[in-house]
Amino acid sequence: MFCRRTLRRLLDENSQFLLKSQTRSLEDELDRVSDPSRPGIAITLSWEWEVVLLNVFGKIGIVAYHKKFDGPAIGDLNFESVENPSQHFLAEITTASDKSLHEHNPVNFLRKQLSQIVQGYGLNPNHFSVQPEGEYYNSGREGTKVRLFLPGRTRFRLTIFNKKFEEFLQSISQSPEDSHIYEVNQTDIKVKIGYDPKQRGASAGYLDYSVVFSLNRNVIYEHLKQERDQLRKTGFKGPMGIFLCDGDCSLLRESVIRKTSGSYTRDHIIQHFLSEDPLISFIVVFLVEEENPQRALRRSEPRRFRVSSRLYKGPFFDDRVGIAKVLEKAKMLFPQPECDACNAMHLLRGRYPQQGFLFFGGHQVKIGEETSEIKVSAREVLDLLAGNLSYGDFLKRHRFDETANPFWLALKKGQLIQEISMEKSDFEDDDWIVFKLNGPDPAISKFRETSALGRKQEKRLKRER
Repeated sequence: MFCRRTLRRLLDENSQFLLKSQTRSLEDELDRVSDPSRPGIAITLSWEWEVVLLNVFGKIGIVAYHKKFDGPAIGDLNFESVENPSQHFLAEITTASDKSLHEHNPVNFLRKQLSQIVQGYGLNPNHFSVQPEGEYYNSGREGTKVRLFLPGRTRFRLTIFNKKFEEFLQSISQSPEDSHIYEVNQTDIKVKIGYDPKQRGASAGYLDYSVVFSLNRNVIYEHLKQERDQLRKTGFKGPMGIFLCDGDCSLLRESVIRKTSGSYTRDHIIQHFLSEDPLISFIVVFLVEEENPQRALRRSEPRRFRVSSRLYKGPFFDDRVGIAKVLEKAKMLFPQPECDACNAMHLLRGRYPQQGFLFFGGHQVKIGEETSEIKVSAREVLDLLAGNLSYGDFLKRHRFDETANPFWLALKKGQLIQEISMEKSDFEDDDWIVFKLNGPDPAISKFRETSALGRKQEKRLKRER
């Protein structure tokens, strides 16, 4: 969610009030979840949230991490106000995700596999759609649930991407201008894969398997219960709360669909939990949200994110804790996120989890008769010069062909590089290299062209005088 440069800065700032062993432990955990050589490691955003929350609250008051009290368990974040020491609390930090739901309903893995396979056939994955069927069923103690009719991941090749599917792709290759449908209809596997050459983006349609019909049997309640049991064992004498963070959990993100489907919402579950036990004074939900969700309609605008928080007060909440005022101050102190939890998890599951997002295929171009300016990703240029990225792939990323390549267009006008500068980013893991070109330059242009340019510049100077 937060770029690696930002996390490094936060770790350095936190080291001012953390023990050396605690800082090293957080560094090790962040490295561990982004290590592609250790496939058995659970991928989570929990350590990232801990680093960020420790940093923010550490700038507002006095923070102790993993402090020991009278009980056998330790607490995550002990906060004390500098202005008023009576305002203090102990909070556990927990991060909820849909990991188990995705494992039982591997539609995302299906889409990823489909994309890889069709690209191997030279087809565009944006022209494909996936529609697995699903059903509501009674799971006994856990109440009504949703399941999709998909096999386990290891059975995909046998049941879906088999010889019949290869014939489906071959028929598309033979008539790519037509629409095609591939269907698997078995007792426990029901899925349609469609091909439409007019479709601009890959799509999927299926039942929302994150819906919840039990207040006690869901990912939010289970996380809260676990942290409540931990707090009870600390022996802390004072207000206690739970910081519930988004680790790519759809239930934490409210939606109109969930409210109208009869499913319990985040609010229902948290309020139910707080009503059960007076031990927990408050719960705070932290999310990374897009500042302008309507940006999808204006793709030219860059995406920007922010951290949002929602305070839930228990029946025995004491206003003297000051958590509401602390959260108000915290709004201004959160670092700028680079993406939301969903995209952060995609990055960690990707091929290069130890590298932050780059400006993939991004560029800004201004081509003029005399001057031009071209911005491209600094990391892409470095990969190109290092030989990690071929020139052909560079052109494909930016959709440059011979006539649309801005460097080629500037060169054709007789322009040469006049200046190269960097635009550094404070909250992203990539920078812009800015090429400024000027011409026509006599080194590569006709003398008649360069003399005409000189006369043009002279006339402009006279007008300015």
